[in-house]
Formats: sequence, structure tokens, C-alpha cells
Amino acid sequence: MPTAYRVYANFKLVYEMAIREYTKNQAFACMSRPIGQSRSNGGVLLHLWVALKAFADTVLFPGDPLRAQYIAEQFLQDVVRVNDIRNMFGYTGTWKGKRVSVMGSGMGIPSCMLYAKELITEYGVKNIIRIGTAGGLKGTQVKDIIIALSAS
Repeated sequence: MPTAYRVYANFKLVYEMAIREYTKNQAFACMSRPIGQSRSNGGVLLHLWVALKAFADTVLFPGDPLRAQYIAEQFLQDVVRVNDIRNMFGYTGTWKGKRVSVMGSGMGIPSCMLYAKELITEYGVKNIIRIGTAGGLKGTQVKDIIIALSAS
């Protein structure tokens, strides 16, 4: 057996054992599918593992999961934490009577795209609004609102 495959097989075995143990404690009570199965392609989704209707149609998407927690606690009512896998916190609540979710996207575009793709294709999210800081943008002041139309 090639080394890379052996490492993957060992990881998969350890992962499945951990999930079984975790499930015994009902930490995954909100799971949307049986362990090892995906609704879309028969593979395992490792980034989000939540109930199908856990996210609202609109998700606010800060990079920092602690910023997502702050936004949920300060601005949303009836808040429920719907994701904490890999400490990438996601919450759903209401704002002015409208159901809204907020979830961290992680640092950089690769992490952001993993979560955005799964939110859209697996959980039916319609709108993702990226919020956060623009550290490298010159000519702006604190609390300026920037609406990006494209990326270079």
C-alpha cells in the first residue's frame, strides 16, 4: 500500500472513530446526514456538518469566527450556534424579524471559498455578504463602507 494512501486510510479510521465517540455524547445531534455520507456525491464533507435548514438564506461572512460570535450576540435575537466544527463559529438568529445567519470564513480566499461553496451547494444559502476589515486599502478611514464590485 503506498504511503500516502496508508496515511489517508489511517486518518479516515481515526476520524470515523472520533465521530462515533462524539456522537455518543450527542454533540452531533443536529447532523444532517449519516456519518460517511453526503447528500450530493457520496463523500464526506469535513468543513460544515449541520442540520439542513440551520442557515438562513442570507449569511454575513466575517473572516474571524470570534467576530461572528460577537455579531450574533450583539445584533441578533433568538440566536442559536449552528456550527462550531474547527472552531469556525456559525450562528442563526433574527434581526428586525428577518432570519439571518453569521459565520466565520477563516483567513484568506481558500478558506472562504470552502465555506461559501458548501453554504451555497449543500445548505441552500442564497446570499453571502462578506464583512470585515480591509487592512491593505489606502485612503480609507475607520468605519468607511466599501462595496467591492470586482477583484484584481
